Amino acid sequence: MGRRHEERGHRGHRGANSSVALSPASVLGGLTSTGTVTLTGSAPAGGIVVTLSSNNTAVATVPANVTVAAGSKTATFTVTT
Repeated sequence: MGRRHEERGHRGHRGANSSVALSPASVLGGLTSTGTVTLTGSAPAGGIVVTLSSNNTAVATVPANVTVAAGSKTATFTVTT
């Protein structure tokens, strides 16, 4: 799964550093996992849209993006297998 950041509502924050964690990290087909995007700092006014992708959509799919709300450092999403 890859990630890319896109600015939304605030200039100067494009490319903010982040990490992605999955819980559980491994699941059987047909089950889901919860992904969490964590920024190194709080999202600016308007939030930050993080673009998500899977490198193997036959095995796992993710939403196109997730928004980290203004003032927050994290956002969650569902990974479907």
